[in-house]
Amino acid sequence: MDPLISSQVTANKIHIRWMLRCDLNRVCDIDAMCFPDPWDEAEFTRIAGMQKIIPQVIEFGEEVCGFMIYELRKSSVRVVTFAVHPEWRRRGFGMALIGRLKAKLSSHRRNRITLDVSERNLDAQIFFKRMGFLALRVNRDATDEGDTYRMVYRYEGGEANESLSAGRDYRNDKVEGG
Repeated sequence: MDPLISSQVTANKIHIRWMLRCDLNRVCDIDAMCFPDPWDEAEFTRIAGMQKIIPQVIEFGEEVCGFMIYELRKSSVRVVTFAVHPEWRRRGFGMALIGRLKAKLSSHRRNRITLDVSERNLDAQIFFKRMGFLALRVNRDATDEGDTYRMVYRYEGGEANESLSAGRDYRNDKVEGG
């Protein structure tokens, strides 16, 4: 990507919307670039069809640059998968997606965001730490790739704090930083 174009990325050109069936080819391509065991269209469709699951993409102009799938729970938001295309990283797309999730939090309803990150995915660990998440638990042998870290962002007047979150783990929960 041209550095001039990247310097022109502005909030008014970034758009987060529901993932559509026509986005699946691009989403699968991004997933394959970001994860060692990518999902296929059928897996994305199966997960997106579950109750309380929200699949979204982030676009710059007309190009899908990343995606996230999350679950709205009674007291939390659970990130199922999250990825930004490698060429679009460090340009604010991951931060915009996390901002969308943080906007769903409040002190009296959903007060935390939880996700699992592979112990081998240092870029994602660093990204989520910068976004205010804390690694609070190790899930031993959680995936075929090994252990994952449970990371939590807790809303308390807009600040993160150290509190554990229990949650259902999906097969191959995946998170790739942006």
